[in-house]
Amino acid sequence: MIDVRAARWRTAIWLTLIGCAALWLLLAPQWRTVDTWRDVLVGWGPWFWLGAIALQLGFALLMIPTLPVVAAMAMLLPAPTALALAMLGVLTSALLIYGAAHGTGLTAVVASVERAGPLRHWIERRGGVALALWCVTPFLPSDAGCYIAASARMPLSHYLLAVLSGELVLCSSVVFGIATLA
Repeated sequence: MIDVRAARWRTAIWLTLIGCAALWLLLAPQWRTVDTWRDVLVGWGPWFWLGAIALQLGFALLMIPTLPVVAAMAMLLPAPTALALAMLGVLTSALLIYGAAHGTGLTAVVASVERAGPLRHWIERRGGVALALWCVTPFLPSDAGCYIAASARMPLSHYLLAVLSGELVLCSSVVFGIATLA
């Protein structure tokens, strides 16, 4: 049984961190560009692949879009390597989100939010197909869909398959699109 009071505190802390990240991106627009993230990754030298995964994990928890990091990796690496690294980050982030949603008690919070209800019911009814469609759509935050799917108690195997299939299409489009333009 989840301690509701503790779950509310953990959720409040998580939401505060998301708010701080959103404020940071609002007040510092230079951090919203692909070039900035490419420079950050290059600055880490041979460890940039580890930095890229760390950025994806942090961004996933704070619901910040990771496509600029994926695009930066596509500029620095051969397309297959960039895609493999992006998908490793997606897999790790998806597992982290699934665990965080249950560990913070966010599943109970999302279940009580009226506005999340229709989205949660859509994912419950359509399952992995709904989550994959959510993840493949460029301007929908995949992380929010992952949190909602976790709150809907989607089985982990269906959850991972849906996230990976949707993100594979989206990340492939970005990585190979940039490779083609370059």
